[in-house]
Amino acid sequence: MTTPRHRHRGASYVASASDGIIKTSHKVYASSSDDDSPAGFLQSAYNSPPASPRCAPRRQVTYSVTESEEDVSESPDAFVVELTRSENFWTQRVRWYPDNCFGPYRAERLGYSRRELCADAVVHLVGIVAFSAGAGALLHACCVHEPPVETTVSLLLYVCSLLTMLGCSFVFNGAAWSRRHLWALQLADHLGIHSLITGTATALLVHADSSYALLAVWILALSSVLIKALRWSWDVLELHIPVFLLQGCVVVLGCVASDVALSPWALRRVVAGGLCYACGLIPWAASWKEFHNAAWHAFVLLGSACMFQTIFYEVVPRV
Repeated sequence: MTTPRHRHRGASYVASASDGIIKTSHKVYASSSDDDSPAGFLQSAYNSPPASPRCAPRRQVTYSVTESEEDVSESPDAFVVELTRSENFWTQRVRWYPDNCFGPYRAERLGYSRRELCADAVVHLVGIVAFSAGAGALLHACCVHEPPVETTVSLLLYVCSLLTMLGCSFVFNGAAWSRRHLWALQLADHLGIHSLITGTATALLVHADSSYALLAVWILALSSVLIKALRWSWDVLELHIPVFLLQGCVVVLGCVASDVALSPWALRRVVAGGLCYACGLIPWAASWKEFHNAAWHAFVLLGSACMFQTIFYEVVPRV
């Protein structure tokens, strides 16, 4: 027997009492029906107009519209109706990252709550505002102290790379639901990550006079971006994540082994920043936890803050 489907406001609803994760809720008005099944009851409820003064009082019921644990790829608008009480607006889950999205994101049928999406957006906005102010202070310091040309260029590249990463990440995570632009958004996010890594490495390793380490970081970055852009079969997390970590190790080793050694304070900041980036991968991979994405981006901001302090106080010459 085929499961009946009911159309309402452009969405296709599959009448079932299966368990699922709450996606959204609708208020419907109960009325009598000859069909006592959930499908028949919901059909009559959705088709019934609001009660008028001359009609008998109707009982207001709230139903949660949830997605089935079964495969719903045949119809992206298919939902399963579960007769349970709905949660509040902020805890309701919505489809966000498609199943073909690159990364350990929660399955589309499980969705993300509005409050964790809002928290992730707030983390991004805080980072954009804070580092925009920091970028202005860094450029002002360059104008005041007039460092060598190569240092000035590396600092300009670092500032641009930092803001590019934040902007690309904000756009990708804010519009990941768009299937039409998903690949372009993911490529922009990937470019933003490598932009931050290479920009930070350039500022630190130019100051440390470690050209071989800087060359290795750029080769790894360009190779990873090329694999992503050409959609090669190597475009998998098992390749890109080790590349990110390897780039970080090269930067740290280049700073430690340099003839122009950084101060112990600066080296500790560089190591702390690298650890923040690496440890942030743990909540990023724990997609079953609410706010896992916001936590990951918070770790990124902490790591970026450590690197920014090092560059601001160590790379820019002081008089």
